[in-house]
Amino acid sequence: MNKLRKTKILINLPPKLATVTTLIQCLMKDIIYKAEVTAENTEMKNYIGLTATTFKVRHSNHKTSTNNPNSKQSTTLSTYIWKLKNEQKNPRTKFSVLRQSKSFTPEIGKCHLCITEKMEILKFDSKKLLNARSEMLSKCRHKAKFTLEKFL
Repeated sequence: MNKLRKTKILINLPPKLATVTTLIQCLMKDIIYKAEVTAENTEMKNYIGLTATTFKVRHSNHKTSTNNPNSKQSTTLSTYIWKLKNEQKNPRTKFSVLRQSKSFTPEIGKCHLCITEKMEILKFDSKKLLNARSEMLSKCRHKAKFTLEKFL
């Protein structure tokens, strides 16, 4: 597993400001990321997530769920952001890459991506974390694409 230094990810930068590093990070796959949510008169909260697709795709999904009222319950992060919006607290979110790890492959037989996300969640102060501890019991969703059911 490769360790990455913590790096802030900025999306939708004007072309003149976009750096090669930012573009590469947006196109990275199999990453564990952290979202820091700040708002007026509110303690900062963190959300740890993962994506097997590019971060750009995952960020776009988060953006949709935090801007579309029909999707406000789709993730823990969007639920919290909509709560802050309803309280007129103007939430802001910063994303950073924590680690990169390999998602499930039949050759490896394990999903290091899911395992690494759980390790990152366990390391965090639970009072500052939006993730539910019940996530620790969830099954790997990346293994499903390799099952026989997908081909029938």
